Amino acid sequence: MSGVAQPHCHQHAVLGWDADAALLREGGARRVSAVGGCCGLAGNFGVERGHYDVSVAVAETALLPAVRKA
Repeated sequence: MSGVAQPHCHQHAVLGWDADAALLREGGARRVSAVGGCCGLAGNFGVERGHYDVSVAVAETALLPAVRKA
């Protein structure tokens, strides 16, 4: 099993990704690529009325292309 994952922005900045990557490997993931950039949600921003287009545009910078490719 392989795939992509996007560490939460705060987690990436403060805690790092190593423990999560190790947990995924222990769960059977042979290769997991961490996607950088912003998911576009920013808490509840992405699901609030009027923010959809901005949220999707931000996610298109890295996350959504990586998901489609996977």
